[in-house]
Amino acid sequence: LDGSPAGYYFRSANSSRFLVYFEGGGWCYDQNCAHPTANGTIADCTERSRGQLGSSSKWERLRWYNSGALSPFQRNNPTFFDFSLIYVPYCDGT
Repeated sequence: LDGSPAGYYFRSANSSRFLVYFEGGGWCYDQNCAHPTANGTIADCTERSRGQLGSSSKWERLRWYNSGALSPFQRNNPTFFDFSLIYVPYCDGT
């Protein structure tokens, strides 16, 4: 939303298998759902552009996921621990 570039995180593993994870986020909308307006939607988009849901400008250089399906540890993630991971963070606000 703020014009910053899209991006992704990559973790290489000793495998020819890949897990591609697209982070969910939502969309810009007027918080007043009973009577939405274009101005309300634009205000929500403006607010999102200041955080991770609308900008990649403050993303960390590296991200670590030590639990769940993105964990590289077999005890935490017996199914996908040895997959190479491509993580695509949400940031477009749509």
